[in-house]
Amino acid sequence: MFRDVKGPILNFSWGKFIVIDANSVSNKAIINNDLCLIGTQFSVWKERKGHTLKPLMVERVLDKDIGVLVIGTGVLDSLKVKKKTIRALKEHGIEKIVIQPTGKACKTYNKLFRRGDKVALLAHNTC
Repeated sequence: MFRDVKGPILNFSWGKFIVIDANSVSNKAIINNDLCLIGTQFSVWKERKGHTLKPLMVERVLDKDIGVLVIGTGVLDSLKVKKKTIRALKEHGIEKIVIQPTGKACKTYNKLFRRGDKVALLAHNTC
């Protein structure tokens, strides 16, 4: 579904992300869950529940120094983003919010990251 040898997201397929991990012997980490990526710092995005993105689910990026948030809505574009969630993000200084199916969101994230933008990704890994 998505592959990019330059990263920081190297690969995305149904249910699985592979990202660059400088702390690993293989230089890669496999995440079999939803993903939160801020710069090169990755973690499992545990807050997402269901298929409607609510303000509580994005709190972890609100106090970060980012200008762009990319939201991956799943392979089938199943995750819906509430208007109040977008409002909350903008109220916290996130200037631009990009909402795309997860494969395309991975491509957008890598492009913005390599361009030097202060960018974060919250991505649903299945439907």
